[in-house]
Amino acid sequence: PCEFEALNTIALQLRDLGHLEQSQSLFEQLVAGRREANGSTHPLTLHAIGSLSSLSQMRGHLAEAEALAREALDGAKMMLGSSHPDTLGQMTHLSTVLKDQGKLGEAELLAREAADSSRNMLGDSHPDTLISLSNLAQVLLVQGKLEEAEELAREDFRGSRQRLGASHPDTLVSLSNLAQLLVHRGASMMSLASLHQRLRHSKGRTTCTVECAPVPMAGRLKEAEALMRKTLKRSRADLG
Repeated sequence: PCEFEALNTIALQLRDLGHLEQSQSLFEQLVAGRREANGSTHPLTLHAIGSLSSLSQMRGHLAEAEALAREALDGAKMMLGSSHPDTLGQMTHLSTVLKDQGKLGEAELLAREAADSSRNMLGDSHPDTLISLSNLAQVLLVQGKLEEAEELAREDFRGSRQRLGASHPDTLVSLSNLAQLLVHRGASMMSLASLHQRLRHSKGRTTCTVECAPVPMAGRLKEAEALMRKTLKRSRADLG
């Protein structure tokens, strides 16, 4: 019904304006209305549940967000199948909620499944695939799996730039994510080099470990700075 569409639109507008409590109230009304009108496993109901879960996640109500996300994913698998784009979207969302709670093992499994299935079903450069790759990169980043995370972040950025253009907001987000990851990799390399230095000195000998290490780490940090400057320049040009 039109009233549900209006309710969803207003709830989204309130969310975007930062009025999260009012937005959640409307999403709760939407979910209740959809359950009554369409049933708990109807795709429109599941979409509303997913939206409510995302709002709960934004508010930091992670246990509630997880329960809703699991309901939405289970319903999508049952009604649409495990490889349907809507199902994969719910899977990606649940992995982000689990990541936020520190449940990284399950988060990575779901993120990998969503990314692999999206590649197979939608193609490497589909927007949904790129979102799933970005999410997997973030899950890996939290776990310190920086090399694979960087590869995925680069693929996400390349795909977004090719499909959407260099100045599209989603491309700029991908660019920013890649820059942040490169900073993490550079800092990690510096920490490792410092540890090597202490170990060498503790054994009474100094080698070129620290002198040789700055090349890759400095390169990544310089690249990160260049990407951040590029993101800022394009954002100012497009958004003011």
